[in-house]
Amino acid sequence: MQSHGADDLFLNNELISQAGFGAAHNGDSTFVGNYFHDSPTCYRFSGTAPVTLLQNIFANCPTAAIAFTAAEIPTALINGNTLKGGNANGIGVSIATGAGGIRLLNNIITDFATGVSAVTANTNQYSNWNNFFSNTTNRTNWTAGASDVSLDPGFANVRVISGTAGSVAGSVLTDAAANFSTFSDGVDYVMFLSGTGLTVSPGSILGSSHTTTTITLAVAPGGSGTNISYVIVLGHNFAVSPSMKFKAWPGLFPGGFSQGWLDLGAVQRHEYGRPVNK
Repeated sequence: MQSHGADDLFLNNELISQAGFGAAHNGDSTFVGNYFHDSPTCYRFSGTAPVTLLQNIFANCPTAAIAFTAAEIPTALINGNTLKGGNANGIGVSIATGAGGIRLLNNIITDFATGVSAVTANTNQYSNWNNFFSNTTNRTNWTAGASDVSLDPGFANVRVISGTAGSVAGSVLTDAAANFSTFSDGVDYVMFLSGTGLTVSPGSILGSSHTTTTITLAVAPGGSGTNISYVIVLGHNFAVSPSMKFKAWPGLFPGGFSQGWLDLGAVQRHEYGRPVNK
């Protein structure tokens, strides 16, 4: 999806791109409750207008989940999102030289090579109440927040299958060392990262059927490939465990008279109990 408009609202969409951007935008925009997944770069912003990313999920984006590519200074609020890599691939939030005014709050950033990477340090940023977990490097040219945590979000049902020795013939991926038994036909995508003779990399293709060691793809990736490196994210249920309970800002309100009860990330937990008698 590509848009150059102003004052755009994108609400509750599923955004996927085989070989490009789940969404590419350069105007004043707000994204709320969207599921970006299985795109080389899930979201790219190349403008200078304000942008808000609120309660979105980003998964299996091997180049970057969120990329600010303009040399100018955007004003961006990234609040309450879940960013999930695939076995330490790519960057959670990638920030070009000169990009500033970014506010990073209440996010889960997990399983990337680098959680947040800025080309140069910029003092016009604010970051706090984020969970950086299981990234090879959490931050590059980015200052940790005083209330940041590093806790396993314990997603309800999110699993990763990856391999580096697959082969592709026509529209079939084969990996004798894999177990594709939990793959969901017509739902899950194979994200190809690299491989000899492979013409789509990085790129994702929907799987149409599977056996334990093979996945038949809806579209042939082109050529015959060997030493195929791939990542598959399964399950897609990003509800969090109690480890994220009440960790988000605003937390305790000024004066300590009331408590905010937000969980970290895009998906809030639901607890059930007896009603309170008044």
